[in-house]
Amino acid sequence: METGIGLATARLFLAEGPKVTLTGRNKETLDCAAKELGPNAVIFKADVLDSYARKTVFAAIQKQFGRLDIVFANAGHGASGSIAETSEQTFDHTNEISFR
Repeated sequence: METGIGLATARLFLAEGPKVTLTGRNKETLDCAAKELGPNAVIFKADVLDSYARKTVFAAIQKQFGRLDIVFANAGHGASGSIAETSEQTFDHTNEISFR
């Protein structure tokens, strides 16, 4: 089973009773999460950098749940190496993911 901060947070929210929506880019990871978390977790394959995908997910959440109460923004990307070795392109890409 895949693990991570997002999945661990989804487990905690589900333990408290609400329904949870998860997004991610990796279908296999999402399938494992869906199987583990059960019917109160709605899973969408979507890339946070894709504005159409974000709009589609938010529209589906609105349709299914009527509203969105909490957002736990957990997308991230890291690059190996020191800051001195990090290109401006890598730095910008990392921040783009982190802040969308």
